[in-house]
Amino acid sequence: MHRDQDNWTTLGKALTSLYNAGVNIDWTEFHLPFEQALRLVDSPTYAWNNTNYWIQYNGDWNLTKGQALSDPNFTKAITQAVKGFRTTSIHEIRSENYTKTSAQIVTESDMTDPALKDVIEGHTMNNYGVASSFLHADMAFTVAKRILDKGIPNSSNIGINVTEFEYHEPVVKHYNPTEAQTIVVSAEADLEKRQAHVKWYNPAKNLWYCHATISYEDPSSWLSAWSRSSGLVTSRIAALNDLAASGQADKLTTNLAYSLFGKLVNYSDMYRTMKSVILNKDEAVAEVEFPADTSGNWTVPPHFIDGCVSLSGFILNGGTHFDNKKYFYITPSWKSMRFAKPLSPGGKYLAYVRMVPADNNNFVGDVYILQGDEIVGVVEAIVFTQWRRVMLDRIFRPPPLKAASHALDASQVALSLASLGSGATTSKSQSSQQSSFAGDSKIVTGLLTPPSPARSVHEKESKCESPAPKAEASASYVRAKEIIAEELAIDIRVLTDDANIADFGLDSLMSLVISQRLREELKTEIRDSFYLEISTFGDMKTLIG
Repeated sequence: MHRDQDNWTTLGKALTSLYNAGVNIDWTEFHLPFEQALRLVDSPTYAWNNTNYWIQYNGDWNLTKGQALSDPNFTKAITQAVKGFRTTSIHEIRSENYTKTSAQIVTESDMTDPALKDVIEGHTMNNYGVASSFLHADMAFTVAKRILDKGIPNSSNIGINVTEFEYHEPVVKHYNPTEAQTIVVSAEADLEKRQAHVKWYNPAKNLWYCHATISYEDPSSWLSAWSRSSGLVTSRIAALNDLAASGQADKLTTNLAYSLFGKLVNYSDMYRTMKSVILNKDEAVAEVEFPADTSGNWTVPPHFIDGCVSLSGFILNGGTHFDNKKYFYITPSWKSMRFAKPLSPGGKYLAYVRMVPADNNNFVGDVYILQGDEIVGVVEAIVFTQWRRVMLDRIFRPPPLKAASHALDASQVALSLASLGSGATTSKSQSSQQSSFAGDSKIVTGLLTPPSPARSVHEKESKCESPAPKAEASASYVRAKEIIAEELAIDIRVLTDDANIADFGLDSLMSLVISQRLREELKTEIRDSFYLEISTFGDMKTLIG
């Protein structure tokens, strides 16, 4: 105890010192004399009332998103197919919904439908009919026009701009007449922003493989902007004509132009609308004349678009300025496609484009479409990607018949839109990983094809009888190293058995080319990801056998 200090302070300090020194204090015994003095802390009274704060749901749990059926801005979603609507590229509307501010639509098309026979089989690559990016463009224009007609009143003077188009997976037609090959197109529109996001879905591969953004704009503003560029474009066209007249540029007839185009694409007569082409290295101009018949009920006929816009691909695949013996060039995207005036049947047009190199083995150009001296359409920043010709058979092959059972059907696509979100754009990286550009999924993910038991026994007997297979395997290994050295542009002498494959910059894209060449030249099955399964070239010797 201290004379000048409160006893509680003295006692508290003493207990603190003892506790810090490690003494086990019985705190319950210490507080026991004061238990009767304990009481609850006073708190203000809590007031209760009977107000109901529950927000009752008004809707039908569909795409109405909580809007009451009596809402004047709401139009009930159509959950069954829309009867009476059909174009050559869009065969059925599976569902659609319109409000004052938004619209949603899901459509379905069958690539084996007789209506599409001419436009798909008239555009063959690797001897297979291909649904071109311009057929997808007509689908986009058709869906966009449907939204425009149903969702935006007084829309007669509104133009459709197909922007940020990306096409990650080619649709190659199969030839089983009893099996449909369905493509689903879904779109979600923000009518206040005058924009719509469009996506294409392939149920057979369970893959969203293409997407674009639609902008509803004023076509008169396009014409005004293009008029300021028309002088430059027409001067380049005049210069090309002068070069052709002096023999410094090549002037090609229809047959010769499409014969050169046949290095990659074989066109039927309905596509052959370029009447003459003047080609000078990386730029060209074409005189285009469309037939009097559109050969279908189109919004913008794909073979009309192709007749003008494919001039960009002709420079790369049909000319002599770019290497099209070792490579081919296909278009995965464009920035903008818009036509201020329709591409009319029987109309005569000029198409001009200059293709320039860009990043990542890409080439880009702006295609100008003129009627007289007036620019009436522009495809801005159309991109072509360079591919090794060895990949042609890999990319353009028909899909396997009998779609996977886990694939979504068209009706399920409509139900999945909400979970997918309004951002309908599939990322390029994701689509690229899923697309057939990355190779056949069976080969990419499956193991090397095992030999049958009978074949294995026969091979074992052969190996016992003669060492010849071992010598053949050694020759295969040498050839495999030659292929890798050629593709990687390195000296084959550095590819020793203990050399690490990872040290030579072999990536997934290059492995596609190498594995394809190994399959074709060595007649052996090898996975695209073989370089991930081995570490050295000695391991590859075992893999090749």
